Amino acid sequence: MKRFGIWALLALACLATAQKDDTIVTINGKEIKADEYYKEMEFLPGVGKRIENTIIEFPPGLLALDKIITDRLTLQLAEEKGIKISDAEIQDERTRLIGEDPQVLKVWLEGGRTEEQFLYSLRVGIAKFKIQTFGITVTDQEVKQHYDTYPSRFTSPKRYALRVIVVETEEQKKSVEADLKSGKTFGDVAEARSEDVSKLNKGSMGVLPVTSLGEDLKAALGKLKEGERTEWLPAFGLEAMFLVEKILPEAKLPLDDKLKRDLRRSLMLDRGRVKNDVNAEMRKIRTKANIKITNPEFAAAYEAYIKRYLEPAQP
Repeated sequence: MKRFGIWALLALACLATAQKDDTIVTINGKEIKADEYYKEMEFLPGVGKRIENTIIEFPPGLLALDKIITDRLTLQLAEEKGIKISDAEIQDERTRLIGEDPQVLKVWLEGGRTEEQFLYSLRVGIAKFKIQTFGITVTDQEVKQHYDTYPSRFTSPKRYALRVIVVETEEQKKSVEADLKSGKTFGDVAEARSEDVSKLNKGSMGVLPVTSLGEDLKAALGKLKEGERTEWLPAFGLEAMFLVEKILPEAKLPLDDKLKRDLRRSLMLDRGRVKNDVNAEMRKIRTKANIKITNPEFAAAYEAYIKRYLEPAQP
């Protein structure tokens, strides 16, 4: 899936706040209003949702309605089960997420959504976790035992910080080699000569685990020390040279507070999937719910959607 840059997110935020009579775009002097834009977006084709192992196409407007309905029903199911979600829990989750990624709320707000919506999404997420893990307890001793029993699961593989230069022709290879021989840095040569998009960052590929590398590259890097570079290697019809900037050895992750929390949640979810049939519970509460969709097309589509894809399979 392609990622939007920050400017694209800001543009989408502006569209999200447009009123129906606002002009979204002008084409050869003809104005396109927000109302037309929203109606087009509601029924935009080619948008889908994964149902088991299949991607099924649905209108975006229907998918949005389904998410709103599902979130509300999730909170209602939590309430029926006596699950409490305090404001303090939500604030703790907010603090945790921002501590792990200081940009998470900033990106959310720049996407045109409010902090109130952010906190609501946290409430729904907490409810889903508590429903799935209802009646499940994992002790500190069980967390430690799992950590000690499966050390490979908590070990970071050997990693390489790499830069790359990619070329197409023999002439380009000779130019690169001449530049490097003259004393120019690998990064400067990558920026000037490489055909890869990484040239925008002087050829940097970041830090890559050895498990993500192809066999040829893995074998070539295994012979090198920090600061050394490979010979030219074939790469999708082109040729590439890599510089090893840093080698990070295999290391076992410490059982700190974050890993304890993540491991506890993982174990709880694993056990919860066996004990609690959340899909069946959601089907039951959805069946009981009095859902009225005013748009007749969406109402009919939603009814068919529920009947075909969310009802339990018939024996």
